[in-house]
Amino acid sequence: MIFYYLLRSIPTVLFDLCN
Repeated sequence: MIFYYLLRSIPTVLFDLCN
């Protein structure tokens, strides 16, 4: 479950960095 959360968090962080 933790791995799933991390995988879901990666795109968010990436998007935040792009913004």
